[in-house]
Amino acid sequence: RFARQGTETEIYARLKSPEIVVTPGQEFSFSINARGTASNDGTDSSLPIHLYWCGERGAQLGSPILLKSIEKSTDWKTYSHSFIVPNGAHKGYILITLNQSNLPKGTFIEFSNPKIEGNGCKPQAFTPRNLHKFTVAAEDFLGHKAIKDFHILVAPEPRTKNVVTLRHDGAVLVDGKPFFPIGMYAVWKREHNDFDLDKAFKELHEAGFNLAHSYNATRDDEYKEFMDAALRHDVKLFIPGGKGVNSTDIDEIISDIANERNHPAVLAWYLSDDTAAYISPEKLSEINEAVHDIDPTRPTVQADPVGIKISRYRPYVNATDGFLPELYPVSTGTPPDMTVPKIITDMKMIQADLASKGSPAKTIWPIIQYFKGWGGWTRFPTFEELRAMSYESIIHGGNGITFYTYIRRRADNFGVLATPETWQNMKKVAGELNHLSPVFLAETPKQPQIVNILSGPQQDAQGHDSISTLYKVIDQKQYLICANSAFKDVTVNFVLPHAHRCDVLFEERTLNVSKNSFNDTFAPYAVHVYEIR
Repeated sequence: RFARQGTETEIYARLKSPEIVVTPGQEFSFSINARGTASNDGTDSSLPIHLYWCGERGAQLGSPILLKSIEKSTDWKTYSHSFIVPNGAHKGYILITLNQSNLPKGTFIEFSNPKIEGNGCKPQAFTPRNLHKFTVAAEDFLGHKAIKDFHILVAPEPRTKNVVTLRHDGAVLVDGKPFFPIGMYAVWKREHNDFDLDKAFKELHEAGFNLAHSYNATRDDEYKEFMDAALRHDVKLFIPGGKGVNSTDIDEIISDIANERNHPAVLAWYLSDDTAAYISPEKLSEINEAVHDIDPTRPTVQADPVGIKISRYRPYVNATDGFLPELYPVSTGTPPDMTVPKIITDMKMIQADLASKGSPAKTIWPIIQYFKGWGGWTRFPTFEELRAMSYESIIHGGNGITFYTYIRRRADNFGVLATPETWQNMKKVAGELNHLSPVFLAETPKQPQIVNILSGPQQDAQGHDSISTLYKVIDQKQYLICANSAFKDVTVNFVLPHAHRCDVLFEERTLNVSKNSFNDTFAPYAVHVYEIR
């Protein structure tokens, strides 16, 4: 029902049906009931009903066809029309236009009971019937214009399970409980998993992963299989719309999200990849707002390289709820002593970006390189680099972690499954991170540790402290997570209040503690995790 409650003015509005997938030669009928006092200066075509045909790629096929015009009448009338699908048509939809130049106060128009019927007729796959878009346009007397779209999903009730929020420090909460994402990019059916997604997700879950992604975004039977297999094996997903990441088709994006918003495997909506190369901050913000109109219960995320001297992320900080920095330092021409330090440089730049925007609560899931190929990356990171890069990214602000990539897509590109050794390395690191998830998720207290370098470099090749540390407390135990970003041995003295016993996790050794102090030596790019009582 449209009704004018204020003074006489101009109004423009449209009612659009779902898009119908059609076959040339099919016969359809359309009907709708209408009544009202609206007219267009007494003309016959005040409220036209048009039929639009679209080709396979979505372009309009020919001119719209006028089916009927709704008359001015306070009695309900039925308007119907039959038609046959023309050659070349792939989809069709009905559009009713209300365009009134002098609409007096009290004028109204009402519609009810629309029907589109025919042989094999059904709404386009995955198009929700209760998803609506309102375009609001305004213009002042000087001709300044503003226009904005609002999206509304009419649902029976708000979703109260699998609600994802962010803590003040960017940690992910699922139904209020902390969750530390450990993710893998580009999970596919491939030879390694015998083209079986259940086998793929079972193996990932057993290795310690709880998050996955796929570039195969087309909403077909295999995509549903992908989502359901992830759910069966307790793996969450971050996924784009059906046209793939970097799509700017807002209607398509929110249509997919409206259909999948209740799927319990979805952790986040993935809106952009290599962001700055494809989309402006303004457009990404527009998409982000539309997504939150439809699903305010999950975060949105984007991925991009951080930049060298100028941050690519800073203009986009407020465009999504989270950021996945692409940390791929093991590339052609990069000296071995610069790879791990580059992780710290990038993570510090991200923290500076957040600070420049008032330190909003954004979740950061670094993407750690474990691949070779793609032209500029001629070798895999060593195991020591992989482990150090992973821990450094968390020490310096990561609220989760992801790895690129699961498996090669071309003959000259190689992912974590390239060899039994690379997969074993990946599983070892993922298993450690999964074991430490409760520690990572504990809120970070004031950092009381004192770090004294006894021998070796004070700084790494990019000028950062050679030993990075992160102190946490959980279950009356203290944890000190430490990583060496120098490419040389470093011997360190740590002083920590109330330290009496120090076990080195994953190494089956215990350090002597005297007067709250203990020493240890770090090989190049070594990581030590201390549990202190």
